[in-house]
Amino acid sequence: FKDFDEESHVADKPFDPHFPLYICTDYGFTNPNVALFVQHDIWDNVWVCGEYYQHNRTPEEFARDIVEDPKLGPMLRYARMLYPDPEDPGASATLAQKWRVTIGGSTGGRLQDRLDLIRRWVGIGPEFIEFDKDHPDWKPRLMVDRSCVNLIREMQDYRYPETKSELNGHENPMKKDDHAPEALGRFFGGHYAHTVARGKAKQRTAKIGSRNGR
Repeated sequence: FKDFDEESHVADKPFDPHFPLYICTDYGFTNPNVALFVQHDIWDNVWVCGEYYQHNRTPEEFARDIVEDPKLGPMLRYARMLYPDPEDPGASATLAQKWRVTIGGSTGGRLQDRLDLIRRWVGIGPEFIEFDKDHPDWKPRLMVDRSCVNLIREMQDYRYPETKSELNGHENPMKKDDHAPEALGRFFGGHYAHTVARGKAKQRTAKIGSRNGR
């Protein structure tokens, strides 16, 4: 994500109960379990407002950690959907039950498709402006709250192999510093894969309003 940088894409972007909230995950044990809390507005500007990133946690512990977290736990009742890593449906079922959210689909498929969607949001400003960070009206359509330190770090470190010894036999990025971007890709794949046409996102008509329960 060569166009991602802290100056442009990181700001104070806390949870706003007036906009939809989604959770996306990447699973691990020795590698971290990751959950990102993601929102968007009616123009499909997307921001990540919360992050969980912990090693050596079972699905049950992962779910409980979020429930008991003083920041993330209260946000759960606003969550509309879980966009999970499809590799562990059992873990997804555990999280969905504990967090009382519906599991969304279309989170698998080609890695490159999910990465392309993230890049599109990293690089797009208003539709009438070419990608130009020097333009006074340019702003990215993906923002990250300053508290999401692991996502910020991994968005900058995630890369393709640069030497023959790093080649993994595929044209995919290295399996390193990829856990939070992988989770974010689950959101974009599940939420936007079917709404993208001719390189731009169709405008959605999201209902705006606080959600006080199910």
